[in-house]
Parts: sequence; C-alpha cells; structure tokens
Amino acid sequence: MSIRCNQSLRVNAPQHKNRRASGRISSVIYRLALLFTAIPVSMFAVGCGNGSTSFDGGHIPTGNSSVVSISGKSFNAESVTTPVAGATVSITNLSVPSSSVQLAQTGSDGSFVVALPDTLAKSTVQVTVTPPVGSDRQPQRLTIPASAGVPLTVLVSMPQIGFDVSSAVSVTVVSSSLSVHSGDTIAVGAELLNAQGKVLPDAPSMVFSGSNGILQPDGLFTSTSVGTGSVTAYWNNGLSQLQSTASITADTKTTVKPPPPPVGQPGG
Repeated sequence: MSIRCNQSLRVNAPQHKNRRASGRISSVIYRLALLFTAIPVSMFAVGCGNGSTSFDGGHIPTGNSSVVSISGKSFNAESVTTPVAGATVSITNLSVPSSSVQLAQTGSDGSFVVALPDTLAKSTVQVTVTPPVGSDRQPQRLTIPASAGVPLTVLVSMPQIGFDVSSAVSVTVVSSSLSVHSGDTIAVGAELLNAQGKVLPDAPSMVFSGSNGILQPDGLFTSTSVGTGSVTAYWNNGLSQLQSTASITADTKTTVKPPPPPVGQPGG
C-alpha cells in the first residue's frame, strides 16, 4: 500500500434516499468507515521531504522503546564529493522474515537517517539504495551485521551506469588497525582492486559501526569520544559482496608538559 505525500484522504458517508429512516444508520456506517480507513493510515506512517523516514505500524517505536540510528550518505563512486539526491533507501532485517522495510529518501546532500527499532537492529540488515528516475547511477545493496544499541553510519558508493561492477575482485582497507586521539582526524584508506591488482577509480562503500566518531565519504574519520569502533569497506560486484574491516580505537589525548628549566637559568 502506498500513500503519497500531501495526498488527502476522504471518507464519504453513505447517501440514503430515506433520510428520516436511515439517519442513525448513516451515522454508524460513517463512524465505522472512518475507523477502518484509519487502520491502514496508522500502519504506514510515511515521511515526506529530504531525509525523511517511514515505518510500518508493527515496528514503529512507541513510548520509551529503544531505537538505533542508521544514518549515512549516497554519493558518486568516482567522485565521493558528489551526492546522489532523491534516492530511496530501504532497510530490512534478514533474520526477521516478518519485518517490514523501513524507508527513507536522501536529501540534497545525499544524506539519510532511519531510526530502526532495537528489535530489528540486530543480526543482519540489508540496505538497498535505489537512485531516482533518470539518474545515471546504478542501485546498490549492502548486507551489514548490526548490533542492538550500536549506531551505524552507511556511506553508499553508487557507480555510474556502464561501469562494470564485476571488474572489482577485491576490496581492502589500507590498515587493519587504526588509532586516533579523541578529537583528532585521520584518513581511512579503502580501495577496489581488479584481477591484475590495479586500483580502480571507483571508491567502495564504507560502514562505520560505533559511537566514538564520524566517518565521511572521503574516508576522513574524526574521533568524538574515547572508544572502539570498526570500519568496513563493501562492494557488490554482482556475484558476491566483497568486504574488508579495520578497527578504530580512540584514546584520550595526553599533554606532556616540558620539563622546568635548570636552576640558575632564565625562568628558573
């Protein structure tokens, strides 16, 4: 069932020729019609606008239910600074067959946010990004491990139509273990390689799992707090999903004070 943004919903009360005999019946039927029409509307709360989200009624977080944020950006694979706006993002949990798809649309900067209920944000989630009609991008699908309570940043690299995605046979993160001081920024290098070991011009997708930093499409990671997270580079080559993971540990920056000058020297 689809509901268009800004579309009005109308329920017309039944018309009866004999108004005196059917006035009360019409009132009852009208209320029942409203009731049954409201059910599907409440089950599919569709968001409108850039970066919007939508949830089906069976999995909408209510009250104090815990949710996990899945945010990210879609961008051109050959130019990571060029966003893909207006793309449709769908997220589903592969371990829960009855789970419904959670939807979002990328904004003008390619960004999106989905608040996934904790009950679905565990085991494995599938993120599919479909470009808007008329785009020159290919759709992408990533299968990502998820953990309840751990936010995910999903940066989706979308190759141009005509690019042979199967030419990539491996993906690698340059370093398998990275360290950074809290508040500092480091570069996380990730590359696609062909069968001859040559680096391809397209950038892979990347996913950051953790809450101790911010990862950008260009691979720059800024640590925001002490802790450990992981960065995984992904590429779907049409035959299988390629991936490579690195850990990122952020520690407290320590300031070493210079020793005092010797006695008898200026400043002593």
